[in-house]
Amino acid sequence: MEMRNIITDYTVNFFDHYILHKAVSVESLEYNGVDLIKKASRK
Repeated sequence: MEMRNIITDYTVNFFDHYILHKAVSVESLEYNGVDLIKKASRK
């Protein structure tokens, strides 16, 4: 039972971190894309 709790906690933490990280990188990609479009339209 203890072992299962440890694995569950680890998995939950891993997924939390992974999903958060993925959300952050998607946001920064979108931001960079908007930035590029703004620069391109200024020319």
